[in-house]
Amino acid sequence: MPTCFLCKQHFVNSNILFKHFDLYHPQSIDSYLCAEGNCLRSFSLKNSFRKHLLNHKTIETIETSSDIIIQPSTSQQLNEDILLNSITPTSDNVSNPTDFLNKSISCFLASLYANPVMPRNAVQLVVDGIDKVITQGILPCIDYYAEQLLNHGEISPKSFEASKHILKVIENPVSILKVNIKDLNISVSNYVHI
Repeated sequence: MPTCFLCKQHFVNSNILFKHFDLYHPQSIDSYLCAEGNCLRSFSLKNSFRKHLLNHKTIETIETSSDIIIQPSTSQQLNEDILLNSITPTSDNVSNPTDFLNKSISCFLASLYANPVMPRNAVQLVVDGIDKVITQGILPCIDYYAEQLLNHGEISPKSFEASKHILKVIENPVSILKVNIKDLNISVSNYVHI
């Protein structure tokens, strides 16, 4: 939930926070400090700060339950700025978990590209690292333990096959992400002229 770093008030969305800055803190702000959780980032550009806050909102939406708690600073702001279409789906109410996983991966990738501190070539290193951790670390480990459970008779062959299907559901978006990021890098390098 966006928080004013000057007076520590919480807001429903970043638009309300920026209106709050204009109304209650009209002095020029040289840098915007993120006051959410343990985040210590600061931004000199309002747009960069806005994108960063959207990243926090995505993480908060994924981690919280479907209950929404609104804490406006005034009832006037509540009447003016509640936008029902700004509520994003959580994993509880998404009909297709694969779509939710694809959207989460896309949001993560977008946040990497939107980060002004991270060079574009470092994004590929991060994607490769995540792919390696998931496909060569986590998924084989889960597969191994599922096979051990099957061998000890603790799960049925049907459950084992279901676990294999779940692992493929997780692996496919990660592989697609890796291919898409390489295609994007090739496209960018082919069309950049100096």
